[in-house]
Amino acid sequence: MGFVDVEEVVEYGSPSSIDSGLVLLDAPSRFEEAATGLVAAGAGLIVHLTADGIPAGHPTAPVLKVSGERSTVGALADDIDVDATTATADDLHASIRAVADGRPCAVDEHGLTEFAITRVGPSM
Repeated sequence: MGFVDVEEVVEYGSPSSIDSGLVLLDAPSRFEEAATGLVAAGAGLIVHLTADGIPAGHPTAPVLKVSGERSTVGALADDIDVDATTATADDLHASIRAVADGRPCAVDEHGLTEFAITRVGPSM
Protein backbone atom coordinates (compact mmCIF):
# COMPACT_ATOMS: atom_id res chain seq x y z
CA MET A 1 0.00 0.00 0.00
CA GLY A 2 1.27 3.45 -0.83
CA PHE A 3 0.38 7.02 -0.17
CA VAL A 4 -0.21 9.87 -2.59
CA ASP A 5 -0.45 13.54 -1.70
CA VAL A 6 -3.61 15.41 -2.66
CA GLU A 7 -2.48 18.01 -5.17
CA GLU A 8 -5.73 19.96 -5.46
CA VAL A 9 -9.32 20.12 -4.22
CA VAL A 10 -11.74 21.35 -6.90
CA GLU A 11 -15.15 22.91 -6.35
CA TYR A 12 -18.11 21.45 -8.25
CA GLY A 13 -18.27 22.80 -11.79
CA SER A 14 -14.70 24.11 -11.78
CA PRO A 15 -11.83 22.76 -13.88
CA SER A 16 -8.70 21.34 -12.34
CA SER A 17 -5.60 23.44 -12.81
CA ILE A 18 -3.20 20.49 -12.90
CA ASP A 19 -2.74 17.66 -15.39
CA SER A 20 -1.25 15.00 -13.15
CA GLY A 21 -1.50 13.97 -9.52
CA LEU A 22 -4.42 13.30 -7.21
CA VAL A 23 -7.29 15.78 -7.41
CA LEU A 24 -10.37 15.56 -5.20
CA LEU A 25 -13.71 16.95 -6.35
CA ASP A 26 -16.32 18.39 -4.00
CA ALA A 27 -19.40 16.85 -5.63
CA PRO A 28 -22.79 15.46 -4.69
CA SER A 29 -23.13 11.72 -4.18
CA ARG A 30 -25.81 11.21 -6.85
CA PHE A 31 -24.02 9.56 -9.78
CA GLU A 32 -25.36 11.75 -12.59
CA GLU A 33 -24.40 14.98 -10.81
CA ALA A 34 -21.03 13.66 -9.64
CA ALA A 35 -20.13 12.44 -13.15
CA THR A 36 -20.98 15.84 -14.63
CA GLY A 37 -18.75 17.48 -12.02
CA LEU A 38 -15.89 15.10 -12.82
CA VAL A 39 -16.16 15.86 -16.53
CA ALA A 40 -16.29 19.61 -15.83
CA ALA A 41 -13.11 19.23 -13.76
CA GLY A 42 -11.38 17.58 -16.72
CA ALA A 43 -11.93 13.83 -16.31
CA GLY A 44 -11.76 11.99 -19.62
CA LEU A 45 -12.76 8.62 -18.16
CA ILE A 46 -14.75 7.80 -15.03
CA VAL A 47 -14.21 4.62 -13.00
CA HIS A 48 -17.46 4.14 -11.08
CA LEU A 49 -17.27 1.79 -8.10
CA THR A 50 -20.82 0.62 -7.49
CA ALA A 51 -22.56 -1.81 -5.18
CA ASP A 52 -26.00 -1.14 -6.62
CA GLY A 53 -25.00 -1.33 -10.30
CA ILE A 54 -26.53 2.00 -11.26
CA PRO A 55 -27.06 1.60 -15.02
CA ALA A 56 -26.04 5.11 -16.05
CA GLY A 57 -23.19 6.53 -18.05
CA HIS A 58 -22.29 10.03 -19.14
CA PRO A 59 -22.69 11.49 -22.64
CA THR A 60 -19.18 12.98 -22.87
CA ALA A 61 -16.94 10.54 -20.95
CA PRO A 62 -16.85 6.75 -20.81
CA VAL A 63 -17.91 5.27 -17.47
CA LEU A 64 -16.23 2.01 -16.48
CA LYS A 65 -18.46 0.21 -13.96
CA VAL A 66 -16.69 -1.81 -11.26
CA SER A 67 -18.52 -3.84 -8.63
CA GLY A 68 -17.40 -6.12 -5.84
CA GLU A 69 -20.94 -6.96 -4.81
CA ARG A 70 -21.64 -10.57 -5.86
CA SER A 71 -25.41 -10.10 -6.08
CA THR A 72 -25.00 -7.01 -8.28
CA VAL A 73 -22.51 -8.70 -10.59
CA GLY A 74 -24.81 -11.71 -10.84
CA ALA A 75 -27.95 -9.70 -11.55
CA LEU A 76 -26.36 -7.07 -13.81
CA ALA A 77 -23.48 -8.91 -15.46
CA ASP A 78 -24.09 -7.12 -18.79
CA ASP A 79 -23.90 -3.71 -17.07
CA ILE A 80 -20.70 -4.26 -15.05
CA ASP A 81 -17.34 -3.92 -16.82
CA VAL A 82 -15.12 -5.26 -14.05
CA ASP A 83 -16.14 -7.92 -11.55
CA ALA A 84 -14.01 -6.95 -8.54
CA THR A 85 -14.83 -10.23 -6.79
CA THR A 86 -12.47 -12.02 -9.18
CA ALA A 87 -10.47 -9.31 -10.97
CA THR A 88 -6.92 -8.42 -10.05
CA ALA A 89 -5.39 -4.95 -10.04
CA ASP A 90 -3.82 -5.86 -13.39
CA ASP A 91 -7.27 -6.75 -14.78
CA LEU A 92 -8.62 -3.36 -13.69
CA HIS A 93 -5.62 -1.58 -15.19
CA ALA A 94 -6.09 -3.48 -18.47
CA SER A 95 -9.79 -2.53 -18.57
CA ILE A 96 -8.99 1.14 -17.96
CA ARG A 97 -6.37 1.07 -20.73
CA ALA A 98 -8.79 -0.65 -23.13
CA VAL A 99 -11.48 1.98 -22.53
CA ALA A 100 -8.91 4.78 -22.85
CA ASP A 101 -7.92 3.21 -26.17
CA GLY A 102 -11.54 3.32 -27.40
CA ARG A 103 -13.25 0.12 -26.28
CA PRO A 104 -16.85 0.95 -25.34
CA CYS A 105 -18.00 0.43 -21.76
CA ALA A 106 -21.11 -1.62 -21.00
CA VAL A 107 -23.25 1.49 -20.48
CA ASP A 108 -22.05 2.87 -23.83
CA GLU A 109 -23.04 -0.35 -25.58
CA HIS A 110 -26.51 -0.05 -24.01
CA GLY A 111 -26.79 3.67 -24.82
CA LEU A 112 -27.28 4.59 -21.17
CA THR A 113 -26.21 8.18 -20.60
CA GLU A 114 -27.34 10.62 -17.96
CA PHE A 115 -26.52 14.27 -17.43
CA ALA A 116 -27.42 16.35 -14.39
CA ILE A 117 -26.17 19.56 -12.83
CA THR A 118 -26.41 20.34 -9.15
CA ARG A 119 -28.25 23.53 -8.47
CA VAL A 120 -28.96 25.47 -5.31
CA GLY A 121 -32.54 26.48 -4.72
CA PRO A 122 -35.79 25.64 -6.48
CA SER A 123 -36.24 25.46 -10.23
CA MET A 124 -38.80 27.80 -11.67
